[in-house]
Amino acid sequence: MTYRLLPDGNGKRGDKEVDVQRYLLGLVLSTWVLSSLTACQPQPNTLTFHADDGDKRRYQVYSDFTVNADSGDEQHFRQTLLLEYQVQADDDYQIQVRPRYMALNSNGRQFSSTDGDQGADRYARDFVEQGLTLTVDADSGAVSDLQFHADLPSDKPTPEKLLALFRDNLIATPTVGQGIKLERGASQPFHISDQLPELTLTVQQVFEHEVVFTASGEHEQQQLFAIIVSDRDSGWLKRGSLVSKRVREQQQIRTVMSIFQADSGYAMNLDSLARAENIPLYDSLSVEKVLQSDSADAEHMLPSASGRLEKLDTTLLLSYSHQAPFSHHNGRIELDNIELFDKNGAPLPLAIQPLESMTVPDYGNEYRNDGSNNAITLTELLPLGWHDKALMPLYAFSDDGESPSGYATATVNWYPSHSEVKTLTLGDDVTDFNIGRARIEAKPNSDDGGYDVLVQSSREHQLILVSDGISGKFNYRRLDTAPSWISDAEARLMAMLVNDWFPMDYHIRLDDPKQQQLKIAIVSSAEQAADSREVKFEVKRD
Repeated sequence: MTYRLLPDGNGKRGDKEVDVQRYLLGLVLSTWVLSSLTACQPQPNTLTFHADDGDKRRYQVYSDFTVNADSGDEQHFRQTLLLEYQVQADDDYQIQVRPRYMALNSNGRQFSSTDGDQGADRYARDFVEQGLTLTVDADSGAVSDLQFHADLPSDKPTPEKLLALFRDNLIATPTVGQGIKLERGASQPFHISDQLPELTLTVQQVFEHEVVFTASGEHEQQQLFAIIVSDRDSGWLKRGSLVSKRVREQQQIRTVMSIFQADSGYAMNLDSLARAENIPLYDSLSVEKVLQSDSADAEHMLPSASGRLEKLDTTLLLSYSHQAPFSHHNGRIELDNIELFDKNGAPLPLAIQPLESMTVPDYGNEYRNDGSNNAITLTELLPLGWHDKALMPLYAFSDDGESPSGYATATVNWYPSHSEVKTLTLGDDVTDFNIGRARIEAKPNSDDGGYDVLVQSSREHQLILVSDGISGKFNYRRLDTAPSWISDAEARLMAMLVNDWFPMDYHIRLDDPKQQQLKIAIVSSAEQAADSREVKFEVKRD
């Protein structure tokens, strides 16, 4: 399971109050245009941006902002946003941006778009509801205008200052990456402003549909490093992350901002990634169990027409219980056609954004008598807009506690997997295996006679070390090109962004060194659903 980062900051503010609304606006403005990697008219073999009139995209944006003062005080902000972009293509690009969902924690103070009128002033609510429009010059790719649709009070930043903020921030600059050659190692300088470091953009990988590049630079007061993955054909951003370290006025300011596509199941959980090392190798994934995972069928994976609906801090969660025969690699489950109803069966006027479904072991009820596993598929829903009142009918019980609450319905689709086991013969040099963008690279470790193995899976092909005949541990891998000042957690997040899957560094020992063989499982999911079922998700009272 990928655990999403929920606000839980615990920093100290000292004797000053945090201006939550001003911070919120600044953070929104310094992240949202990361998705607008704009360019001039397309040229062969360069990264270019083009969008159709009416093109609409959504992104999740995560921000982690820490200020450490020399006095020992700490301020800590964590924020989650869902941003919606809609393009009007004319002589110039008019890109309308609306924050549809947000959750902010500033030193323990919770603030979210599900707070209704209680958690923010009218200005912040209007900003979230109405959004803003950015004008991008179609020829130069420059930001030429910024228009807010909400009235700005006199004590808030002026549009001129906010426009300057876009121009002075790396990931708020739509022209980043414009014209860079689509070949590995290609680079170009990138100037933001006199106050910020000169940057170098460098292409790291060019795939069939994606291009991966980094941006890096530093001076005495600030260091910046970013990784960005863009669609090769359109220039639209797909995912990315920026880390900034700045020293100013007896303070050290560290900012981590990451962006994912709207339905991504990943989140920026730096706390968890900091501990992602020295993990024991899962020792029960034998060849037999890998092959038995293909025995999953609709009876196992779609056993019931009922599920559970829960309310988390600021989101909703749909849970669906099922079997996972003999292993947890039984294809994937996806939900669509999700609808919400009140207790009387009337549709709720609440727009939602479902995230990627995750299937995990049902801990506490994990194993069945036949040796197969109980599993649970979790789908988180982000409520869009600013209206907690729309959620209330879902949980409106009568005084007797027996009347039904609201509920959700959805189509649950099962995509089966196919598994095969391949044996790699290990030699005295590097042994590698590739399938699409997934790869394994194994080399001897002269210190103890074991092997160091890189395992890089992809969305299309998951690669797993079969436990037969080996033992060992693994770490989540750092991005190779990340500078030394980037933390382990930040570098592991960036490494995931390259292939949209976490790479792993294993150190293993063979039970019988004479065999010099390593078995790997290749697990691939079908592109088409094999079966589906209509499911009703209800609020369960424990």
